[in-house]
Amino acid sequence: LVDTIGVNGLSLVFAPSSRVLSESGAVVEYLLERGDTDRYRIYSPSYSLPQQVAAVNGFELADGVNPMQLAAYARFMEQASGVPSRGYSVTIPPYGTGDPAVDNQNSLPNPEKLGMLNVKYVVSAFPLEENRLVQVARFSDIWVYENRSVLPKAWVQMEGAADEKDAGAVASISHRPGRIEVKAEGPGMLTLSE
Repeated sequence: LVDTIGVNGLSLVFAPSSRVLSESGAVVEYLLERGDTDRYRIYSPSYSLPQQVAAVNGFELADGVNPMQLAAYARFMEQASGVPSRGYSVTIPPYGTGDPAVDNQNSLPNPEKLGMLNVKYVVSAFPLEENRLVQVARFSDIWVYENRSVLPKAWVQMEGAADEKDAGAVASISHRPGRIEVKAEGPGMLTLSE
């Protein structure tokens, strides 16, 4: 009771939904204008695109707050984000001091690993020096990058193919809660970016 009312109660901040849902407005507008965010995911090493804003706009994120993480995903995101894990964190990637705007600025994301998760856009509060992440926009203190190593949401890894770049896209994929339907042709290994 003391923890819930005292500690947790002190960390609550009440704000109108109009303000909370309009955060990162210029970035959201830019991404919506691309017209492809229903086919790709977004990653932010700095929480520059909050989860509630992404959800309202139909964006899928590879990062965020989730106290019930799959250990395999957390390990993979450690490699993909370049942010070292220091044990359990409710966020992916973790924020060492709790300041997302600066905590991960020395960690360089791995475009290929992010690409395997279908991440096409990286939104960051700091510049990223990685050749395969191409800056496509900047809004005051937010940089938007396009990942040139992005893969589709699902692909067929053909037999004998050297890597994912030789993969064949699936014919169709549809998502519904608790269900993913894929139409694909082989031979090969069907891989989903989930």
